[in-house]
Amino acid sequence: MAPNHQQPLDIYEQIQKHRQYKQRILSSYQRLHREIYTLDPASFFVPSFLKAVTPVSEENLKSIMVEAAPGIYTFQMLQPKFCQMLREEVFCMEKWAYDSKLPLTRPSMMHESGVLLDDFGFGSMLQKLLQDFISPISEVLFPEVCGSGLDSYYGYVVEYGGIKQTGGEVHMDDSEVTLNVCLGQQFSGGELLFGGVRCFNHVRSQIGKEERYVYPHVPGQAVLHHGCNRHGAYAVTDGIRSNLIMWCRSSSFRAANRSRKEFPSWCGICRVNRRDSKLPKLN
Repeated sequence: MAPNHQQPLDIYEQIQKHRQYKQRILSSYQRLHREIYTLDPASFFVPSFLKAVTPVSEENLKSIMVEAAPGIYTFQMLQPKFCQMLREEVFCMEKWAYDSKLPLTRPSMMHESGVLLDDFGFGSMLQKLLQDFISPISEVLFPEVCGSGLDSYYGYVVEYGGIKQTGGEVHMDDSEVTLNVCLGQQFSGGELLFGGVRCFNHVRSQIGKEERYVYPHVPGQAVLHHGCNRHGAYAVTDGIRSNLIMWCRSSSFRAANRSRKEFPSWCGICRVNRRDSKLPKLN
């Protein structure tokens, strides 16, 4: 029987179609704020964040970060002007796509209103953000999942409220570390509910009282957390909430994790199972 090449061919066709789709955008879309496509730390970040990451150290990070719950860090990050320009740029992207009759590729089924930033030429900016800032920070805060560092990302902007999506089911991200920064606007509600770090074997386990944490979004403020920390968004009850989200990944961690059969060290339930397995058996 001849080998079935249908699946690889389908993947190749998808890659080719997305490449053509992206090229159409890059050749036609007129950028509104060209300066935000190249990362300029002085105009992007608040001074306290810049001071704390030059150089990155645990002591410096403690000066600006609050560990609001185990493994969930919050800190002021983006300047109001940059947040405003990025919101305006995304609005311009969506209007251009509507006028051009080009359906936008959305980040996921959960984010039907999101815009993938790479498709519009933000790749070099996001890569620099990852390499120079998020990866060094994460190596200090999340050494158990960052391996030798974070080396790839998936970045997008999403809006909640109005005719946009109003909330999200509890889920885990396809990331080792997730950066979520509120870009602002006026809104009520829209908090994030966190429910503890889990591996995929235990994603539907109950949320312990000590794991439950509700995070209220603040414009310009970031929350950095383990990608497998279960979370979901409450509905925005008034106004619009806009967020920049980056799923940050480590190829070295993923390679090592594929060979792990049980008891990952970062899963809350697996840690309990490991502890219980070492207890002496009672006759």
